[in-house]
Parts: sequence; C-alpha cells; structure tokens
Amino acid sequence: MSARVDGGLRLICRRLFCTLLKWPLGNQGTFRKADGFRLRRILVLRHDGVPHMVASLPAFRLIKRLAPNCRLDVLASEGNFAVAEQCPEVDEAFVLPGGWMGRLGKIASLRKRDYDLVLNLMLSDTSENGLIANLVGGRKALKVAHYPRLEHSVFYNIQALSANRGISLREKLPMVVADAISGYAEPENEEPSLAPHPRYREAATLALGALGLTEGNFIVIHWEARDSEYKWSEAACRDLIQQVWEHLGLKVLVICQQLDDSDLEALQGRLPGSTIYPAGAPLLELAAAIARARLLVASDLALRQVGYGLGVPVVSLCPSTGGAHGLWRPLEGMPEMQIVAPLGCGVSVIQTPPVWEAVRRLAVRY
Repeated sequence: MSARVDGGLRLICRRLFCTLLKWPLGNQGTFRKADGFRLRRILVLRHDGVPHMVASLPAFRLIKRLAPNCRLDVLASEGNFAVAEQCPEVDEAFVLPGGWMGRLGKIASLRKRDYDLVLNLMLSDTSENGLIANLVGGRKALKVAHYPRLEHSVFYNIQALSANRGISLREKLPMVVADAISGYAEPENEEPSLAPHPRYREAATLALGALGLTEGNFIVIHWEARDSEYKWSEAACRDLIQQVWEHLGLKVLVICQQLDDSDLEALQGRLPGSTIYPAGAPLLELAAAIARARLLVASDLALRQVGYGLGVPVVSLCPSTGGAHGLWRPLEGMPEMQIVAPLGCGVSVIQTPPVWEAVRRLAVRY
C-alpha cells in the first residue's frame, strides 16, 4: 500500500512540476516538421558515452542530407568528444561540464549561437536534457526528442513517435531526425561511418608494423572490460587464440585499455600466440588498428560500436540482459554475430566453441 501511495505522490509531484514549467518554457506542441532548407544552426545533445556517439553517426549524416545548409554542432561528454570531433558532418563539438555551475556557463555561451533546432538524441534523462535544450534554445528554437511520456511535451515541441518502432539505436536515432526535419528519409543503409583522423591511422600503422602485423592477417580480441559482467574468461580467450592460429593461420592482437605495461607483459605470458597492443593508446588509434583487422571479438559496448562504425565484422559477446542487447545491434546485413550468455549470467560463462564457430564463419566469409 505504501509503495502505491509513494508512486502516486511522485506522479502528482511530476505533473505539478511540469505544469509549473509550462509558462516559463513556452513550448507549443506541433506535428509540423522543420523545413530543412531553412535551418541554419542545429545542436545535437549527445553528452553520454562513446557507444552512443558512434551509434549516432548515421543520424548526423541524415541531418546534413535533410538540412544541407545548416551548421551542425554537438554537445558531447569528455569521453565521447574525440569521436564527435572527428566526424566529418560535425562542424563543431563542445564538452558539457559535469557540475551545474560549469554547465550554466557552457549553456550561456551556446545560447548566443541562436540555434534553430535543438535535437535530443539521448533516450534517457529526458527531463534534465529537456531543461538543457530549453536553456540553450529558448523559445525560438524547435526542441525535439524521442517520445518518452506525455508529460515531457512541456520540454519539447516535437516528440518523435517513429523511433518506437526501431529495434537498435542505429534505427531509432535516424527516425528521430526524420520526425524533426521535413524531407524524404529512411533508415540509411549501414555503411562505415567512423573515419579516424590520418594522425591516428599513421600511429596505428607504425604500432602494427612494429608488432609484425599487416592488414588482414590478424584478428582483434578486446579481452578486458571495466564491468565484470562484460569480462570474458582468460582460459576461453587462450583457447580461442590457439584455434585461430592453428586452423585459420591468422595472428591475434589483444587490446587491453586499462592495464599498464607490467600487467600487459604478464598477460602476454599467459596468452601465448597473441600480440598485445601498446598500453595507453587513444580510442581513435585503437579504431584505426581495428580497421585493418580481419574481424573483432569484443564484449565492451564502445569497441563493438567502433567495429560497426568501421564496417569490420564483429563477434559480440553479450551478457544476458533480456532484450536490451538488441539496442546495440547494427542494422540487418552488417557482418555481425552475437553470442549471448545464459539467462542471468555475464560473458565469463561463454565457452570457446560458439565463439570459435562465429569467428571461423565471419573470417572465411569476409
């Protein structure tokens, strides 16, 4: 009974909060899309993680196609800023500070840019991002977000309904754009959308050359992960390395971003037949190295999305999270195979045989 009362009180407070915001925000709901040829400045909110930014790259391409005369800015986080900065469709990227005092300063500077459209491509924290969109865009800019709940219409002029039909983020996010800007738009064919800067490609080429690796003669295993549920067992990884070497004749490059040089040296001894990429490499240098591989085996969301963005075949190791792992799949037709752990388990329980079979099929096919 108390839980039901608490839920009712929260609902009442939320509705009261939204009602009080209606006057100062001044948003008017509309089903009329913005005229892409009249849009001069667009801001996209994407201040979250690397996988979200990489998944947004096709949406950025669609924005530029529907609004060819616009300047596209992206509000990023410290973690995914480098990806946005390298995107050819993005004219300028900004980092949103963590604290509200710093945020207010950044918001004030962005407000002076006089945006016509503020597009929230983040599917969570809708109220907070709605306040940011309104503080940046004021009453002039059209604010658009994915449809979460009816009460969020106080924050946005348009709540995109089409994205409810999408399965993966790479489907949903272009659908939000299509609901915001007029013009012919369908989810684009999934093509490589991540192109690291030449300086990262040069660094990766030098590092791979020093390791004796050339394009197409190796696969990449991203073995280490921050969260235990995404960390594959060392024994299974060792068995896969042996099978790849014996049956495919390919070398194996292991990427571990969080280990220092001494830990990497110890890991090298425990994973015979593999080569370890140097520690401390920037994400986009790792992306440039992955782009030259035959395929990628990874459980980390960021590296999986990087693989999709590069068009490299990916074997994804997924913990059992219900249907949530489907959000991170590329569109149908991409060279990808998912190995999902049993219900309630992390990827540590995934054994070598299904991973080896997926690697073998993708390596031979592509």
